[in-house]
Amino acid sequence: MRIRHWAGKFLVGVCAALFCAASAVTVFGASTVGNLAITVKEGESEGTLAEPVIRVSPSSCVLAEVSWSKPVEEWKPGKLVYGYLTITADEGRVFEQNYSSSKCSVSGADFRSAFAEGEDKGTLKVTIRYIPVLKLGMTEEAGWSDARKTKAKWKKVPYATQYELRLYQDDVWVKTVETTATAIDLSPYLKEEGSYFYEVRAKGKTAEERKYLLAGEYVPSSDVLVMDAEELGAIGGTWRHYQEGKKYQEEDGSFSTGQWKLILGKWYYFDENGYAVTGWIQDEASGHWYHMDEQGELETGWKKLDQDWYYFRPEGQMATGWIQDGPNQWYYLNPDGSMAVDTVVEGKYSVGSDGKCLNPDEGLH
Repeated sequence: MRIRHWAGKFLVGVCAALFCAASAVTVFGASTVGNLAITVKEGESEGTLAEPVIRVSPSSCVLAEVSWSKPVEEWKPGKLVYGYLTITADEGRVFEQNYSSSKCSVSGADFRSAFAEGEDKGTLKVTIRYIPVLKLGMTEEAGWSDARKTKAKWKKVPYATQYELRLYQDDVWVKTVETTATAIDLSPYLKEEGSYFYEVRAKGKTAEERKYLLAGEYVPSSDVLVMDAEELGAIGGTWRHYQEGKKYQEEDGSFSTGQWKLILGKWYYFDENGYAVTGWIQDEASGHWYHMDEQGELETGWKKLDQDWYYFRPEGQMATGWIQDGPNQWYYLNPDGSMAVDTVVEGKYSVGSDGKCLNPDEGLH
């Protein structure tokens, strides 16, 4: 009798254990949702950060709500944010109490946690870590920064840390260059006559940055540079750099000395030793003063040197006296070329702190 009594208790215990195990799988006849897959994909917006597109599978689950640790307007590319997902199951389906990363896989973000909520376990709360990804916008105003069209220039693209430029001659690729600036001198690659244009796009500088800064679309330059030997001068030589400065070596191996020389559309003056002159220079024949920049190129237009403004005519000569720089816009340049400011010129013309004549109607024309 004792043995039968013990056996009866054993059977009751086994049945209870089986019932509990079954209840872990179903709740009042509901089936349990197995493995889940969550896909996080960056938005389609170009040049603007946007919420990623999130999809959930299997089809018996629905993404009911998404919230973030920071408002989207405060996101920055590459800066971590947390996402909080609310997933609901179809009627008759329930979630397990907890899901690990092996049972709740996440692509495009990192899994943090997932647990069922509510007595009926029909809602799953998932936390993910997401790094905002931005497709960079297109470069604007891709053109040329000088009249000779040898310097490419474009407008800065927000968040871009590097730009990639491809140069073409007569529709044939010549060179691909990268720069962190928004301008680059292309003259070293303009070696032959022909028609040149470029296209440029924004991108991330490092491999790590390129994970969250997607390269923008290429934008072609607004116009074409036509290389003409008569207008551009020497195009086939080579610049040689030394501690004392730089020299220009002709194709025949000789160096320019004691003369002005047009090279790729830019004027240089070479001293008796063949070095390109920088700074002030006076032409002995005409007496005109000129100024060469740090690269030895002849300067034109308005330039601020030390604390004073100077104006160099299109041919490079330093201007003196009155010049007109626009409708009814007159400036006076002193005999040494510096612009007059906060004074009276010729006894009756007042000039302001910006050098502009305040009463040009009294005789200037």
